[in-house]
Amino acid sequence: MAYSKLKERRSNVVLSFLVENYMNDTKKYAAIERLPDEVLTEIFIFDRLISISLPKWPLRPPWNWHRLVHLFCTYGTPVKNNLDCWPALPIVMQYPFLLGLNHSEISDEDNIMAALQNSDHICEIWLNVTTPLLEKLTTLPQESFPALEHLELETNSDNGLILLNESFAGPFPNLHVLHLAKIAFTALQRVLPSARDLVVLHLESLPSSGYITPAALLDFVPIMTRLERLYLHFHSPISRPISGGYRCAPQGRAVLLALKRLTFRGVSEDLECLLSGIDAPGVMDFDITFFNQATIFDTSQLLQFISRTQTQRSHDTADLYCSENDISMALAQGGRPLRMRLRVLCMPLDWQLSCMAEIFAGLYPIVRDVRNFQINAIRSDSEQDDVDPSPLLELFRPFTNVKDVFLPQHIASHVRYILEREGLLPNVRVASFIRGTFSPTPVSMDSSPPNSDLEPLSLNHSPSPIVEFE
Repeated sequence: MAYSKLKERRSNVVLSFLVENYMNDTKKYAAIERLPDEVLTEIFIFDRLISISLPKWPLRPPWNWHRLVHLFCTYGTPVKNNLDCWPALPIVMQYPFLLGLNHSEISDEDNIMAALQNSDHICEIWLNVTTPLLEKLTTLPQESFPALEHLELETNSDNGLILLNESFAGPFPNLHVLHLAKIAFTALQRVLPSARDLVVLHLESLPSSGYITPAALLDFVPIMTRLERLYLHFHSPISRPISGGYRCAPQGRAVLLALKRLTFRGVSEDLECLLSGIDAPGVMDFDITFFNQATIFDTSQLLQFISRTQTQRSHDTADLYCSENDISMALAQGGRPLRMRLRVLCMPLDWQLSCMAEIFAGLYPIVRDVRNFQINAIRSDSEQDDVDPSPLLELFRPFTNVKDVFLPQHIASHVRYILEREGLLPNVRVASFIRGTFSPTPVSMDSSPPNSDLEPLSLNHSPSPIVEFE
């Protein structure tokens, strides 16, 4: 079972209460594995009623109740002193980053180390790795984790941390979720070959060194036949080898039939490398974020990857979002739970539009069926009035079949004028909505000439009359 939240402690209270009452009533002590089914039934029913995380199982299922009992280790749990008193039950370790908590408590670090000594029984590890804890982890011998299903290592260190030792090198034959946040795991290339049942691989905010490159990751992708979610996030543009530091030449492409979500954050060169070695015909959610880069955005492999999918080849709606620090385009298909988003972290507005125009110029085949185009511009009036119209024109060019353009009211007349002057999208209808209202449908249709008080974008000549769009 994969865990994503800290379990509620109420079930632990119920367990202690019922076990204590059972032993008091029977006037004897009992090992937990010998508790009768009626006691475990009461524990399960109560926990089922108070926990929203449990599936809706029948009240009295037929399986062995002892398999439902786990030892839950978290902050303040006296693991070091009491773990030996318990039988060999599955162990869940959850020590995530929590605001307001002193994460350098020596007692918790000692408890974490004590729990890790029982590697044969650990089914989940979720650790916020501090520098003191990192030093202690390096003293652990290499262990096998045959029962481990969920491994999550994170840190709140600004620059991330590098885990150099082989403590978590595996093997992990039952690992389903691997999540690293700002942690460079040097043993990852030894972990992945044994983790053939991975469902989620989440590599987030990878530091500037010590991480696995996209080229190296492709060596292990073919065995990840059950992978449903793949996240590859770099912390910054420097979190990658210097250009030319590695060559991406995969031997064929791995087909990931189970992959439903693919998320990437980095430079286009790394994305091109990754996509050159995989096919994901059923991907439903495709999210790409590019850092600002001076080089050309190469999207040739991205286009080929999308063309090989069965879900992302055609979209009918495009939403452009401009904010102070980034610009993004979301593509969707009406009535279907599909999404593709491309985002660039850059500024100012002129450069944002130029980057997006460059990217979509190479993705014409996947946007030619777009009928509805919406722009959400969260900008100051002065910046939008001074913007160069050329990048906006280039952005519109691949969208040759757009019929309706939805715009914030304060820039609708400018865009209408630009489209009419350049002869782009001659049959398009321009609709405006009130600024601050972000809806896929316009608040009001602007079928009349623009208000004379609204000045067009800065141009070198007087604007001609604006054509009415039926």
